[in-house]
Amino acid sequence: MMDAPAGVDLLAFRALANQNIAALSSVGPDPMEAWRRGDETVTRALAVLELRSAGVRLTD
Repeated sequence: MMDAPAGVDLLAFRALANQNIAALSSVGPDPMEAWRRGDETVTRALAVLELRSAGVRLTD
């Protein structure tokens, strides 16, 4: 899913809906606003946060 732009966006959206405030705050001061404006760095960080919470390990 991380290879498809829509997949990253969907994972980021799930993170915004599912993660606690402390976890979201670790991504940035206003992750919802950054996601809405299409900030790729924050969107990817949110997606990674969601994957990690599901137990998925990413490799570079």
